[in-house]
Amino acid sequence: MPQNMKKYYICTYQKCINIIMKIHISLLGKEPLPCYYAIREYKADRIYLLGTSDNKEIAEAICRFLFKKGKKVSFESVIPYDPSDIIQACEKIHQAFPQAECLYNLTGGTKVMSFAAYAIAMKHKADAIYISQENKMVSMRTFETRPFDCSLGIEEIFELHGQQLSRQEEVTSDKEQAVECSLIIKNFIINHPKLYRKLQQKNFVNSSSLCLKKIKGGGCIIESEGTPLFCIDHPNSSLLLFKGRWWEILVADAITRWKKKQNYTFSVYKNVVFKPRSLKGQKITSEPKNEIDLLINIGNKLIFVECKSGTVTQEDIYKLNSVRHTYGGGMSRAVLISFYPLNDILKEKANENHIRIYARNHIAEQCDFLNRLSDFLESILSVRNI
Repeated sequence: MPQNMKKYYICTYQKCINIIMKIHISLLGKEPLPCYYAIREYKADRIYLLGTSDNKEIAEAICRFLFKKGKKVSFESVIPYDPSDIIQACEKIHQAFPQAECLYNLTGGTKVMSFAAYAIAMKHKADAIYISQENKMVSMRTFETRPFDCSLGIEEIFELHGQQLSRQEEVTSDKEQAVECSLIIKNFIINHPKLYRKLQQKNFVNSSSLCLKKIKGGGCIIESEGTPLFCIDHPNSSLLLFKGRWWEILVADAITRWKKKQNYTFSVYKNVVFKPRSLKGQKITSEPKNEIDLLINIGNKLIFVECKSGTVTQEDIYKLNSVRHTYGGGMSRAVLISFYPLNDILKEKANENHIRIYARNHIAEQCDFLNRLSDFLESILSVRNI
C-alpha cells in the first residue's frame, strides 16, 4: 500500500486492527457550538459525544448535522457525577482503537466529567483541549493557546441548535427612499406626538383638524386645518407609519453604517422568521410562530435585535429572551432597541432575562440617539460581554 494512502480501520468480530485514525472525544454541555468548533477544526475520522440525559437533544441535533456531512458520530450517555462511568466510557473507546490518535474536548460536561476524561487522556498520552470564551483553543497538555476559525453561517448555527429558518433577508443597505421616508415619520412623531397617537386610534375618522390622505403609488399626506404636516412617497407608507417598520429601517441603517465604518465582515439580516421544532426536537411545525426584526451573525454567536417604536411590555421582554434561548442558545445575545424610554421595572426585567437595552434616557433626548448606537454595539461585541 502506498505510504500516502490513508489507512482505515478494519473491524473483525469487534476487534479493530491496523488502525491509523483520528478519534475525537467530546464532552457535551449546554451549548453545541464549542463542541462543533473542535470537531470542525480537528477533522477526525470518528467522533464520540459523551453527555448526559439532560443534553440528549443537543447530541441528536449535532449528530443530524454531522450525518449530513458524512461523518461517523456516536453518542453515549454517562452519569454526570460518577467518575468511574466516564472513565469506563473513555477506556472503551481506547480499547476499540488502541493505536488511534485521540483528541479530547473538555469544554462541556460537569467538572467531574472533565477531570475523569482528562485523567484518561493523560494516561493514553492523548491531547486534550478547552475552547475559551475568547474563541481560543487551549491545549491542556502543553497549555499553548491559539486562535482558530469559529465562523459559521446562520443556517449552521440554527441547525446545530436543532432549529431551522423559514425566511430571512440579508441587509446590505436599505433603499435611500425608505430611509428618507422613515426619517420624515420619526420627525413627525417627535414634533406631533398627540396627532400621531390620534392617527393610531382604531376609530380614527378624518376631520378638518386631522386628515390622512392616500396618494397614488401607496404614499400618504397628513394635513391639519388644510396645512400639510407630513408627506411620504413610498409604496408601503401604511406599513412604515403604523406597523413600526420605520423604526426597524432606521435601526438597520444605523447598524449597516456602523458595520461599514468599522470594516466588519459579519452579516445582518432582517425580517427573520423561524420554523420552530416541537419541544422534543422531533418534529417541525408547518407554520412559523416566531420572528425577530434584525439578526446579527458575528460568526460564532448570534445577536437578536428587537426594534420597538411603541410601548414595551414585560411580555416583549419574555418573548425576546425565549427567542434568544430557543434559537441561539445561551451563548447568543439579545438586544431591545426602543424609540421611547423604558421605566425601571422594565429595565430590571430585561436585566433578569439577559437582554441589553438601548433606549433614550428621557423623552426629550433626540439629537444623536441613533448616532450613538455604534458605541452600544461595540460594547456588545467586546470580549467580556460576548
